[in-house]
Amino acid sequence: MKSIGIVICYFGKWPAWFSYFLKSCAYNTSIDWLIFSDFKFPIQAKSNIKNHLLSKEDFNKLTSKKLNFEINIEASYKLCDFKPVYGKIFEDYIKKYDFWGYSDIDVIYGQIRNFLSDNILTNYDIVSTYKGFLSGPFCIYRNVPIINNLFKESSRHKTILQDTSYIGFDENI
Repeated sequence: MKSIGIVICYFGKWPAWFSYFLKSCAYNTSIDWLIFSDFKFPIQAKSNIKNHLLSKEDFNKLTSKKLNFEINIEASYKLCDFKPVYGKIFEDYIKKYDFWGYSDIDVIYGQIRNFLSDNILTNYDIVSTYKGFLSGPFCIYRNVPIINNLFKESSRHKTILQDTSYIGFDENI
């Protein structure tokens, strides 16, 4: 079975429904969830869910270092623009996985492996829940350098990532 690590960044207090999201992740035992946040989990998480404490300032430092240009996000929603870049930003955390992806936290998952079969993962480098473009709520990428650096194909990636407002890089650009 191909290994999958889902990266999530969230800054601020956990929303009221977060424990339900974590429970749905826990049922997907063959997928690891790497959650980076400035808050500890409100409940005890299962072994496939990792809580990495990371402040917004530390995110800015790490991302600036990985991208070789200055990043200074202020509003947490700006994290959405960085989702396609997580393969580069968090490369040290995801190196053991065949695939990495990202997820929103306002969803409840069923059995993800029922549709992310090894056949799908063998034949596709990127799996999106939207036809024809990347999906911000959930997307999977093959964990190889050419795919993890695909965001650089946008001539505007540096401008978009340095802009303080949300642009939609995770879905539209």
